[in-house]
Amino acid sequence: MNEALQARIIPNMCQPNTTLAKDAMDVLNDFGIDFLIPVTDSHIHLRTAYRSSAVFGATVHDQGSSASTAIQEIDALVDEVLSILSKAAQGTIVAKDMKSAPRPKMIRDSFTMPETDYGLFDKIKVDCMKAGITANKSEIIRAGPKALSTMNQTQLREAIGAIDKVKPGRVK
Repeated sequence: MNEALQARIIPNMCQPNTTLAKDAMDVLNDFGIDFLIPVTDSHIHLRTAYRSSAVFGATVHDQGSSASTAIQEIDALVDEVLSILSKAAQGTIVAKDMKSAPRPKMIRDSFTMPETDYGLFDKIKVDCMKAGITANKSEIIRAGPKALSTMNQTQLREAIGAIDKVKPGRVK
């Protein structure tokens, strides 16, 4: 038996705001606690975006703003799993540690960028794979401000100076 295994029940294909869904979650939570298999805080709902992803061999992240709720669900699940793995690596998980820390509020935004800059996503993804990690566009975009915030003023001036200024707003 693998004593270090950290199993979780991940509710999926959930139909929100139905009596059946509420009853199912109550049963899952009772089952999980009774058998020491916690239910994740993150749930994956029944959404067209997931079916479209399967049909097109893509992820919900590739569908853009039309799949924003599905993207948030997947990102929340990934964050929860990474948190569990991080705690396990540090040896801090115990069987009764079923609730993770509250997640930060997520903010949805949009922006415009030159096609050449947008093309860098593929290069960065390849570089990440060579480094043994995976990163989606959201993670790459979020890494940018974190990296910029660690620079001194000279480095920051050079980094911001190296990009073309674009007019804010939608491309017409």
